[in-house]
Amino acid sequence: MNSNFYRTHKSYIVNMEMIGKIENLRDTFEISFYDYPQKAYISKGKYRFLKEEFKI
Repeated sequence: MNSNFYRTHKSYIVNMEMIGKIENLRDTFEISFYDYPQKAYISKGKYRFLKEEFKI
């Protein structure tokens, strides 16, 4: 798998280049994308890793 993709949840693999915004929903985070209406979710633990690894 290309390094631009990241598994944020067991049900979601997201393209890091297409993330528009990440919102905190208390126990989880919601990912919005550029020019795409669907949303994906990411756990707190995965979000912490993502934040450190990709400097978001």
